[in-house]
Amino acid sequence: MSTATTLIRSVITPAPRQAPELLRRQSGLYGPLLGYYNSVYGDTSSWQALTCDSDQVFSTSNVFAGCVESSSIGLPMLVDCLQTQISVVSISGTTLMCSNCVKQTIYETTPAAGTAYYNYFCAEGYSALTIFRETQGISSSFSSTSTNTTPASTSALSIPPTATPTTSTTPSPSSQPTQSKTNQAWIAGPALGAAAFVVACIALGFVVYTRRRRPKPYEHSEYTAAQQSPSEIDGRSVPAEMGMR
Repeated sequence: MSTATTLIRSVITPAPRQAPELLRRQSGLYGPLLGYYNSVYGDTSSWQALTCDSDQVFSTSNVFAGCVESSSIGLPMLVDCLQTQISVVSISGTTLMCSNCVKQTIYETTPAAGTAYYNYFCAEGYSALTIFRETQGISSSFSSTSTNTTPASTSALSIPPTATPTTSTTPSPSSQPTQSKTNQAWIAGPALGAAAFVVACIALGFVVYTRRRRPKPYEHSEYTAAQQSPSEIDGRSVPAEMGMR
Protein backbone atom coordinates (compact mmCIF):
# COMPACT_ATOMS: atom_id res chain seq x y z
CA MET A 1 0.00 0.00 0.00
CA SER A 2 2.83 2.38 0.78
CA THR A 3 4.39 1.68 -2.60
CA ALA A 4 1.15 2.49 -4.40
CA THR A 5 0.83 5.73 -2.49
CA THR A 6 4.40 6.70 -3.37
CA LEU A 7 3.88 6.01 -7.06
CA ILE A 8 0.66 7.99 -7.18
CA ARG A 9 2.32 10.98 -5.58
CA SER A 10 5.31 10.77 -7.88
CA VAL A 11 3.35 10.98 -11.12
CA ILE A 12 0.79 13.65 -10.29
CA THR A 13 2.06 16.96 -11.67
CA PRO A 14 -0.26 19.85 -10.75
CA ALA A 15 -1.25 22.25 -13.52
CA PRO A 16 0.99 25.33 -13.18
CA ARG A 17 -1.73 27.71 -14.30
CA GLN A 18 -3.83 27.09 -11.18
CA ALA A 19 -3.64 29.81 -8.55
CA PRO A 20 -2.52 27.56 -5.61
CA GLU A 21 0.33 26.16 -7.69
CA LEU A 22 1.45 29.63 -8.70
CA LEU A 23 1.57 30.56 -5.02
CA ARG A 24 3.67 27.50 -4.21
CA ARG A 25 6.07 28.28 -7.04
CA GLN A 26 6.57 31.86 -5.87
CA SER A 27 7.29 30.67 -2.34
CA GLY A 28 10.13 28.45 -3.59
CA LEU A 29 8.57 25.07 -2.76
CA TYR A 30 9.19 23.55 -6.20
CA GLY A 31 12.20 21.45 -7.04
CA PRO A 32 13.92 20.10 -10.17
CA LEU A 33 12.77 20.95 -13.66
CA LEU A 34 10.32 18.65 -15.41
CA GLY A 35 10.27 20.57 -18.71
CA TYR A 36 9.15 23.67 -20.60
CA TYR A 37 5.86 24.15 -22.41
CA ASN A 38 4.72 26.83 -24.83
CA SER A 39 2.12 29.01 -23.16
CA VAL A 40 -0.07 31.18 -25.42
CA TYR A 41 -1.88 34.29 -24.15
CA GLY A 42 -3.76 36.25 -26.81
CA ASP A 43 -1.31 37.18 -29.56
CA THR A 44 1.85 36.29 -27.65
CA SER A 45 3.49 33.06 -26.55
CA SER A 46 6.27 32.31 -24.08
CA TRP A 47 8.02 29.33 -22.54
CA GLN A 48 6.90 28.37 -19.04
CA ALA A 49 8.59 25.87 -16.75
CA LEU A 50 7.08 22.83 -15.06
CA THR A 51 8.95 21.66 -11.97
CA CYS A 52 8.76 18.74 -9.59
CA ASP A 53 8.03 19.10 -5.89
CA SER A 54 10.97 20.04 -3.70
CA ASP A 55 11.25 16.47 -2.38
CA GLN A 56 11.20 14.89 -5.87
CA VAL A 57 13.68 14.31 -8.68
CA PHE A 58 13.28 13.90 -12.42
CA SER A 59 13.76 10.29 -13.47
CA THR A 60 13.52 8.17 -16.64
CA SER A 61 12.98 4.46 -17.28
CA ASN A 62 12.91 3.08 -20.84
CA VAL A 63 10.52 5.47 -22.63
CA PHE A 64 8.86 6.75 -19.47
CA ALA A 65 9.80 9.81 -17.43
CA GLY A 66 8.46 11.95 -14.65
CA CYS A 67 8.90 13.29 -11.15
CA VAL A 68 9.47 10.65 -8.47
CA GLU A 69 10.37 10.83 -4.81
CA SER A 70 13.95 10.11 -3.94
CA SER A 71 12.88 7.08 -1.92
CA SER A 72 11.05 5.64 -4.97
CA ILE A 73 14.06 5.53 -7.30
CA GLY A 74 14.38 2.05 -8.79
CA LEU A 75 10.70 1.19 -8.52
CA PRO A 76 8.80 0.51 -11.78
CA MET A 77 7.30 3.62 -13.31
CA LEU A 78 3.73 3.82 -14.53
CA VAL A 79 3.41 2.85 -18.19
CA ASP A 80 -0.30 3.49 -18.79
CA CYS A 81 -3.39 5.23 -17.44
CA LEU A 82 -6.85 3.69 -17.57
CA GLN A 83 -9.80 6.10 -17.73
CA THR A 84 -12.55 5.08 -15.27
CA GLN A 85 -15.84 6.47 -14.04
CA ILE A 86 -14.57 6.49 -10.46
CA SER A 87 -12.80 9.63 -9.31
CA VAL A 88 -10.64 7.72 -6.82
CA VAL A 89 -7.03 7.24 -7.99
CA SER A 90 -5.71 3.69 -7.84
CA ILE A 91 -2.88 1.58 -9.30
CA SER A 92 -2.92 -1.93 -10.69
CA GLY A 93 0.65 -3.09 -11.31
CA THR A 94 2.13 -0.35 -13.52
CA THR A 95 -1.24 1.01 -14.69
CA LEU A 96 -2.73 4.14 -13.19
CA MET A 97 -6.53 4.33 -12.96
CA CYS A 98 -8.59 7.51 -12.50
CA SER A 99 -11.33 9.58 -14.12
CA ASN A 100 -9.03 12.27 -15.57
CA CYS A 101 -5.99 10.55 -17.10
CA VAL A 102 -3.27 12.69 -18.65
CA LYS A 103 -0.56 11.44 -21.03
CA GLN A 104 2.27 13.95 -21.23
CA THR A 105 4.93 13.69 -23.96
CA ILE A 106 8.45 14.85 -23.09
CA TYR A 107 11.09 15.64 -25.75
CA GLU A 108 14.71 16.50 -25.21
CA THR A 109 14.76 19.55 -27.51
CA THR A 110 12.40 21.73 -29.50
CA PRO A 111 11.31 21.26 -32.20
CA ALA A 112 10.36 17.72 -31.21
CA ALA A 113 13.29 15.44 -31.96
CA GLY A 114 14.75 12.21 -30.65
CA THR A 115 13.07 9.74 -28.34
CA ALA A 116 9.69 10.66 -26.94
CA TYR A 117 9.19 9.95 -23.22
CA TYR A 118 5.77 9.59 -21.63
CA ASN A 119 4.56 10.74 -18.24
CA TYR A 120 1.22 9.47 -16.90
CA PHE A 121 -0.70 11.19 -14.13
CA CYS A 122 -4.17 12.38 -13.15
CA ALA A 123 -5.19 16.05 -13.40
CA GLU A 124 -8.30 18.02 -14.33
CA GLY A 125 -8.11 20.49 -17.23
CA TYR A 126 -4.37 20.00 -17.81
CA SER A 127 -3.09 21.67 -21.00
CA ALA A 128 0.71 21.20 -20.98
CA LEU A 129 0.59 17.91 -22.88
CA THR A 130 3.86 18.36 -24.81
CA ILE A 131 6.94 19.67 -23.02
CA PHE A 132 10.66 19.97 -23.79
CA ARG A 133 13.71 19.59 -21.59
CA GLU A 134 15.66 22.13 -23.65
CA THR A 135 14.48 25.14 -25.64
CA GLN A 136 15.65 28.63 -26.67
CA GLY A 137 18.97 28.46 -24.88
CA ILE A 138 17.44 27.06 -21.67
CA SER A 139 18.48 23.49 -21.05
CA SER A 140 18.46 20.77 -18.45
CA SER A 141 20.07 17.35 -18.58
CA PHE A 142 17.67 14.67 -19.78
CA SER A 143 19.46 11.91 -17.88
CA SER A 144 17.98 10.62 -14.65
CA THR A 145 18.77 12.63 -11.53
CA SER A 146 18.38 9.64 -9.26
CA THR A 147 21.87 10.18 -7.82
CA ASN A 148 20.82 13.56 -6.43
CA THR A 149 18.82 12.41 -3.45
CA THR A 150 18.56 15.98 -2.15
CA PRO A 151 17.88 18.54 -4.88
CA ALA A 152 19.83 21.78 -4.64
CA SER A 153 17.70 24.66 -3.45
CA THR A 154 18.03 27.59 -5.83
CA SER A 155 15.83 30.59 -6.48
CA ALA A 156 15.86 29.94 -10.24
CA LEU A 157 13.79 26.79 -9.79
CA SER A 158 11.14 28.46 -7.67
CA ILE A 159 10.04 30.87 -10.42
CA PRO A 160 9.46 29.63 -13.98
CA PRO A 161 11.81 31.20 -16.52
CA THR A 162 10.11 33.17 -19.24
CA ALA A 163 11.81 33.60 -22.61
CA THR A 164 11.10 36.14 -25.31
CA PRO A 165 7.63 35.53 -26.74
CA THR A 166 7.78 33.70 -30.03
CA THR A 167 4.57 35.25 -31.30
CA SER A 168 3.63 38.90 -31.10
CA THR A 169 1.08 41.26 -32.54
CA THR A 170 2.03 42.21 -36.09
CA PRO A 171 2.58 46.00 -36.29
CA SER A 172 0.85 47.85 -39.09
CA PRO A 173 3.17 48.89 -41.99
CA SER A 174 4.62 52.40 -41.77
CA SER A 175 3.44 53.22 -45.27
CA GLN A 176 -0.23 53.04 -44.32
CA PRO A 177 -0.49 56.49 -42.64
CA THR A 178 1.05 58.22 -45.71
CA GLN A 179 -1.25 56.35 -48.01
CA SER A 180 -4.23 57.39 -45.90
CA LYS A 181 -3.28 61.09 -46.09
CA THR A 182 -2.88 60.86 -49.87
CA ASN A 183 -6.30 59.30 -50.22
CA GLN A 184 -7.81 62.10 -48.12
CA ALA A 185 -6.21 64.74 -50.40
CA TRP A 186 -7.60 63.08 -53.52
CA ILE A 187 -11.06 63.01 -51.97
CA ALA A 188 -11.00 66.56 -50.52
CA GLY A 189 -9.74 68.26 -53.75
CA PRO A 190 -12.71 67.45 -56.01
CA ALA A 191 -15.16 68.12 -53.18
CA LEU A 192 -13.80 71.64 -52.56
CA GLY A 193 -13.69 72.39 -56.32
CA ALA A 194 -17.32 71.39 -56.75
CA ALA A 195 -18.38 73.56 -53.80
CA ALA A 196 -16.52 76.60 -55.20
CA PHE A 197 -18.17 76.10 -58.60
CA VAL A 198 -21.64 76.05 -57.05
CA VAL A 199 -20.94 79.26 -55.08
CA ALA A 200 -19.68 81.03 -58.24
CA CYS A 201 -22.79 80.02 -60.19
CA ILE A 202 -25.07 81.35 -57.44
CA ALA A 203 -23.18 84.68 -57.32
CA LEU A 204 -23.32 85.08 -61.12
CA GLY A 205 -27.04 84.37 -61.16
CA PHE A 206 -27.65 86.97 -58.46
CA VAL A 207 -25.75 89.66 -60.42
CA VAL A 208 -27.66 88.93 -63.63
CA TYR A 209 -30.97 88.99 -61.78
CA THR A 210 -30.15 92.34 -60.14
CA ARG A 211 -29.15 93.95 -63.43
CA ARG A 212 -32.37 92.85 -65.10
CA ARG A 213 -34.50 94.34 -62.31
CA ARG A 214 -32.79 97.82 -62.45
CA PRO A 215 -34.83 100.40 -64.62
CA LYS A 216 -33.20 101.78 -67.81
CA PRO A 217 -32.35 105.56 -68.09
CA TYR A 218 -34.62 106.21 -71.06
CA GLU A 219 -37.57 104.57 -69.34
CA HIS A 220 -37.11 106.93 -66.43
CA SER A 221 -37.06 110.01 -68.74
CA GLU A 222 -40.23 108.96 -70.51
CA TYR A 223 -41.88 108.40 -67.19
CA THR A 224 -40.90 111.93 -66.04
CA ALA A 225 -42.11 113.47 -69.26
CA ALA A 226 -45.38 111.66 -68.99
CA GLN A 227 -45.90 113.03 -65.51
CA GLN A 228 -45.12 116.62 -66.52
CA SER A 229 -47.09 116.80 -69.82
CA PRO A 230 -50.56 117.29 -68.32
CA SER A 231 -49.42 120.36 -66.41
CA GLU A 232 -47.83 121.88 -69.45
CA ILE A 233 -50.92 121.22 -71.53
CA ASP A 234 -53.15 122.75 -68.86
CA GLY A 235 -50.89 125.79 -68.71
CA ARG A 236 -51.15 126.39 -72.42
CA SER A 237 -54.85 125.79 -72.65
CA VAL A 238 -55.91 128.34 -70.05
CA PRO A 239 -55.27 131.44 -72.20
CA ALA A 240 -57.05 129.89 -75.17
CA GLU A 241 -60.13 129.17 -73.22
CA MET A 242 -60.11 132.63 -71.73
CA GLY A 243 -59.84 134.20 -75.23
CA MET A 244 -62.77 132.24 -76.47
CA ARG A 245 -64.89 133.44 -73.68
